[in-house]
Amino acid sequence: PGGAGGTQGRPSHRLSIDENGPVALAAQVHSDGFRAALVGLGGRIVATAPGKVTVSADPAQVLGAVVGAGAALLAETGRRCVGAGLAVPSAVAEPDGT
Repeated sequence: PGGAGGTQGRPSHRLSIDENGPVALAAQVHSDGFRAALVGLGGRIVATAPGKVTVSADPAQVLGAVVGAGAALLAETGRRCVGAGLAVPSAVAEPDGT
């Protein structure tokens, strides 16, 4: 049997990301500290804060430290922040995933 003759669709638009453009603040909190980074919209890490910083058990203090580290990175790089993400460790119960 012969294959169906198809045609190529409309070409995709190509996007380019300005490497010097805005960034997102990404942070990960651990039991023994946190790490913060500025990530360009293309996925390149622009700057990072120290990996080992003692953190308090108080979530508000931890978040304040992360925000402070992010603000310092933004001041150092002169970049504009357009978003943020925070990863925190948590136990996951099986099998329901909560």
